Amino acid sequence: AREVVVTRAPPPLRVEAQTVAPRPGYYWTRGYWRWTGTTYVWAPASWVVRPRPAAVWVEGHWVRRYGGYVWVPGHWQ
Repeated sequence: AREVVVTRAPPPLRVEAQTVAPRPGYYWTRGYWRWTGTTYVWAPASWVVRPRPAAVWVEGHWVRRYGGYVWVPGHWQ
């Protein structure tokens, strides 16, 4: 996938209250600012199924480079 460079910095992260997991084996992922092509919109936190017991979630994050900001998606390790 091609990287999209956003020249505007993302807003500060929102603090969201963690809810109760729907079932065992779920992992809480924090919300993040998503770029639509014209503006940032908030993607709320959610519960996701852990793919295997030892899997570790690496949070998605914005990185400053190339004269702007690039989104690095969250992923399992």
